[in-house]
Amino acid sequence: MDEKMYSKQEVIQHVWSYSRFYSQQLFQCEEFFKDEKGYAAITILFTVLENIIKLAANDYDSSFYDVSKELADKSIITDEEYKFISTNQFSIRKIRNLFAHANLFAVNIVNIEDDREILYPFTEEESCLLLYSKVSDIIFNIILKIASRNLILNINVNLSKVLHEFTLEIRILTPNEIATIKGFPENSLDNTDIPYNEKLKIFDEASDVNIYEQIFKKIFDKQND
Repeated sequence: MDEKMYSKQEVIQHVWSYSRFYSQQLFQCEEFFKDEKGYAAITILFTVLENIIKLAANDYDSSFYDVSKELADKSIITDEEYKFISTNQFSIRKIRNLFAHANLFAVNIVNIEDDREILYPFTEEESCLLLYSKVSDIIFNIILKIASRNLILNINVNLSKVLHEFTLEIRILTPNEIATIKGFPENSLDNTDIPYNEKLKIFDEASDVNIYEQIFKKIFDKQND
């Protein structure tokens, strides 16, 4: 079979021969994505990837970084795939750690739309859906590549082109940066006793003043016509 990138449905079918449990989990990721449950889809996908890597390395005690490096050293995954998983600036390992350990109120995906930077906070389902759509095809194929070593199948996953073209940027904002984006005065909560992380939550949950400004502007413009 020629080297290629497999569809998610093909991956799920092939992984079934390796592990019914992990195949079912990948299927569930896709179902959550279709139901617009992005947080559940992406967190389960990260867990499946880590567990498949640790199973292949026969090592559940070492870190994600160490076991993925072992797979790269054994040429089970390529250097490009290893960097995508573990060492790039916005690697899967680092994003997974943000979900597990960071204050998600401050974490955003940067997406370019109409030549503008749009920030998608991780606390929104839409943002998790965007992240899933960006990384899931690659992760599915890496999982298949690892699992296929134990299958009697002629599978050759080639992710060189897609990884070369892949871009992803994550940005962590301060409370003042979030306040400014939402249209609040800078340093709005500086002279308070509110803890830093609580400020992030307050601004994340606050309505976007800029939206209300546009709504009222349109109302007044109509009244003045």
